[in-house]
Amino acid sequence: MPAASPIQSSSVEKCFFNLIADNRSYGMSIGHRDTDNVIRSNRILRSGRAGVAFRDAPGAHDGWPHRTTLEQNVIEDSGGPAGIAIDIGGSPRDVRLIRNTIAEGRGPEKRIGVRIGAAAGNMPEARRFYDQARDLTRSLLGWYRDL
Repeated sequence: MPAASPIQSSSVEKCFFNLIADNRSYGMSIGHRDTDNVIRSNRILRSGRAGVAFRDAPGAHDGWPHRTTLEQNVIEDSGGPAGIAIDIGGSPRDVRLIRNTIAEGRGPEKRIGVRIGAAAGNMPEARRFYDQARDLTRSLLGWYRDL
């Protein structure tokens, strides 16, 4: 299958019903001043480092991707042995993760479903999603380790 083109714009705004596959780094990269985005019903497959990355914007004065909603996306087989499906870096606020599916079909490694940076703010759905994944991992494997 040929590699899908990465989405490159100053604002994603609305991104619905796309197949985003085989990107070397990120399926989607959201960053500096990309605010008020809705990313819904996409399939993000086989990304090189992360399925969806919220980029840190060092030196930016409040230029993080605030008020972004990821809803009903399927994110599969993200990254190498230490890959991340959804990586929320920087200091975005009001990020919503709603009914997304994160799947991994390549066998056990040290991959991460959702990583939320320490500076991220006001993300109740993302934190609830993270807590549910952590609890499920503990129940299935009998252990869990935060990185």
